[in-house]
Amino acid sequence: MSSTPEAPEPEPTGQEPAAQPPVPPEQPPVVPPTPDPSGSMPPPGAMPAPGAISSPTSLPQPGQPGPMGYAPGPWQATPPPPRKGLSFGAGLGIGIAIGVVAHALGVGAMFLGMSIVGGGTPIVFLWPFILIALAAAVMMFFAKTRSFATGILIIAASMWLLIIGPCILLLTGL
Repeated sequence: MSSTPEAPEPEPTGQEPAAQPPVPPEQPPVVPPTPDPSGSMPPPGAMPAPGAISSPTSLPQPGQPGPMGYAPGPWQATPPPPRKGLSFGAGLGIGIAIGVVAHALGVGAMFLGMSIVGGGTPIVFLWPFILIALAAAVMMFFAKTRSFATGILIIAASMWLLIIGPCILLLTGL
């Protein structure tokens, strides 16, 4: 005999008992996963169950890389993608070479103009060099030709200082 009173069983009557609503089956309680004894980390993106406490061995330790290596931080800036085309320095060198050749042709055009006109005014001396400088100045407005134009203008400035200026002074007798 038990110490709790038992409910008496109902006596059968001629009526069937009323149908009771179905009761959903009991679901097993959610149990947090047990930590891996080897100490390895869970797969990336795995979320712990609600209320689960992760063990310190399952978290990455400070100073240790994760499974994908060290995460990039502000100290590890990603390098910029490689630039297409020539670098500015290469364009500058090419522009210097173009400037030297253009000014050598300009000196020839200057002497050709002097022989055709038979001496003359300073514009006869200067027209090839003014044309080269104007063409390089127009090239400065376009990003693709800016490095070439910089080299051409460097040579144009040196030509004016070293050759054209002194030659004009000597030829015109100023």
